[in-house]
Amino acid sequence: MLQLLALAISVAYVGLICGVLIVKFVTPLNNFLKYGKCYNSKAIANENWFLQRFLHLTVPKYFFWHFYVLFSASMLLIVSFPRRNSHYSLAKHNNYTIITCILLAQALRRLYESIYVLKPNQLSRMNIAHYTLGLVFYSLMSINCYLGSTVSKGLQFSVSDTILITVYIITAYDQFLNHKHLASLKKYSMPTRGLFSMVACAHYLDEIVIYTIVAALALKNQPNLVDVNFGLAALFVAVNLSISSRESHEYYKRFGTEYKAKWSIVPRLV
Repeated sequence: MLQLLALAISVAYVGLICGVLIVKFVTPLNNFLKYGKCYNSKAIANENWFLQRFLHLTVPKYFFWHFYVLFSASMLLIVSFPRRNSHYSLAKHNNYTIITCILLAQALRRLYESIYVLKPNQLSRMNIAHYTLGLVFYSLMSINCYLGSTVSKGLQFSVSDTILITVYIITAYDQFLNHKHLASLKKYSMPTRGLFSMVACAHYLDEIVIYTIVAALALKNQPNLVDVNFGLAALFVAVNLSISSRESHEYYKRFGTEYKAKWSIVPRLV
């Protein structure tokens, strides 16, 4: 039964990745990618009536905090009530414990930022598809984490574990500073801190690195389907945020010569 659930999560992640790519490369669907500063009501008015009906189904962009309430609550439940029976090796116990700690820290930090750091714009909107996508992603991540969770048997850090955890801490702190910087800006102005001088969405790059670290921790020792799902989650984050960063990159170009960043999200690559 649990293997079927893990397989269903795999199929769901593949479906999400394919869905995002379809929306990107099927031109009539491109407006589903736009939210916040990139949202263009005039462009929507030019669409056929059928698409307009869906494109006008929006929620406030600050509803993003709902994602982190869901994610934080789910991760706290997993920590409080881990599965007590598992056929996984000690190495897997170790990896899943580290992953659970990282995801819990990530969920709580993002919830804190959403409530106390970021300044919500009451007029900024996102399509209901974006909202649903976020809820589905964090639900899948939480369920998959639960499938790998077990009662802790003590942590044994390898060199690679230590390196990955250190990179996570640095990246998470950088993302916090980037979000704080974005919150300090005037509405829809241009960010300049740190990697923002090179890429349009340095905070998205941080997010990709964080989920890549989770995937690396999961996949480094005899990977199973639960581990593959963490890899698919990281791939989804990379694809989704890379596409979103292109929208931001195009938006910032309107600042002309003031905008110095040459790439959307990954220097010399995207």
